Amino acid sequence: RPHLTLNPRSLPACATATPTVTPTPTHTATATATPTPTATSTPDPALDTTDLVTCANTAAIPDPEPAALVTECATLLELKDTLRGSASLNWSTSRLISQWTGITISSSRVTGLDLGDKDLTGSLPAALGDLSQLETVDLSDNQLTGTIPARLGSISQLKTVDLSDNQLTGSIPAALASLSNLQTLTLTNNQLCGTIPQALLNRPHLTLNPRSLPACATATPTVTATPTATATPTQTATPTATHTATVTPTPTATHTPTPNPCANNIVVSNSVPGLVSDCNTLLAAKDTLRGSASLNWSPQRPLRQWDGITISRSNVTHLRLRNRDRNSQLTGKIPTQLGNLSQLRVLDLTGNQLTGQIPAALGNLSELQFLRLRNNSLTGAIPAALGNLSSTLETLHLKGNQFSGCIPAALRAVDRHDLDHLSLLFCDQTSGSAADEDTEQVAGESPTILYLPIIQK
Repeated sequence: RPHLTLNPRSLPACATATPTVTPTPTHTATATATPTPTATSTPDPALDTTDLVTCANTAAIPDPEPAALVTECATLLELKDTLRGSASLNWSTSRLISQWTGITISSSRVTGLDLGDKDLTGSLPAALGDLSQLETVDLSDNQLTGTIPARLGSISQLKTVDLSDNQLTGSIPAALASLSNLQTLTLTNNQLCGTIPQALLNRPHLTLNPRSLPACATATPTVTATPTATATPTQTATPTATHTATVTPTPTATHTPTPNPCANNIVVSNSVPGLVSDCNTLLAAKDTLRGSASLNWSPQRPLRQWDGITISRSNVTHLRLRNRDRNSQLTGKIPTQLGNLSQLRVLDLTGNQLTGQIPAALGNLSELQFLRLRNNSLTGAIPAALGNLSSTLETLHLKGNQFSGCIPAALRAVDRHDLDHLSLLFCDQTSGSAADEDTEQVAGESPTILYLPIIQK
């Protein structure tokens, strides 16, 4: 019941077994009935409402303590580890809940959860459905995996949900269609599949993105029919081919795999041309990118299983190798070959030890929406070619490097950027625009004449 304040929210199992044991003491008269007080000691844990005790009478909840907020505080602490994964959140009973990262409190209820771009690596907890007064959920731009819990459909006050740019899988729960107050639902740049509930598509005032998804690959299990490859015993007939062993020209066939190691129906099933091309591009870039780190990119492994790679239909769309642990951080450079991934929408190499410059070839990625290269050791100028992406880029993160020169002016148009943290001017300011403003004020006079009035005063 979303609008019911229930206290407590858990109880121990009733000790039904203990009454059945009481028949045995009938021999020792009622004196043996004294065990029943022990039964009264078992209900006491019922008062130990573990979810409330974690927040009640702590610094997290202001006085007087609203019962509903105490419960929601406990819910957040319960789901914290599931949601954050390896990231850090300052949610603690030693800190006022209104100061918790990403939490909005209104009228003593939790109404907002804004944890976009917080490096979350966990999954979406079903317990979010217990925060009945949530109006906004923004968990975009993280590395969340798993499915969207159907219990989100029980948060009747939800108006905005943004789960974009994660690694969520599965289908969109039909229960989300019951959110009558929902105004915006953004799920782009995930690995969702299946049919979008028709009730969502029919909502005239709902901003829904995307509005279509690829079919879930239920057919892939049928590929387990590879036991048909057990027909290779028929190749045991090759003993008869012992005569053909003299046909040494067959080694000439070894030339065909070399130009196209990815067209082997292992890395890419059915040899989809776009994926074969992207596979070759990534293999060519692998050693330059990884440096001394390891990457499992290999023609002997399906492309979907490659580290950091997401594919959609016929191309690679995401390359995410961010915040790897210290022993597996990339130590190479950003390869120019990445500019050949024509359908790439997300390039995230945050938190590695990459050196060198940003290759101008990245300006060829006409579909790129998210470019995150912060917290590396990149140097040199930001290539002017990145300005070509200003109409498609939604997020640009470059801080935490050692860039020089100026920032291409076209990048001002990117909605979400951290260019203000680079201590660099935009390129259209480097021609002395600040000095030009001064000279305009003195109507073309020289700097010495500018200061004369001040000296005279």
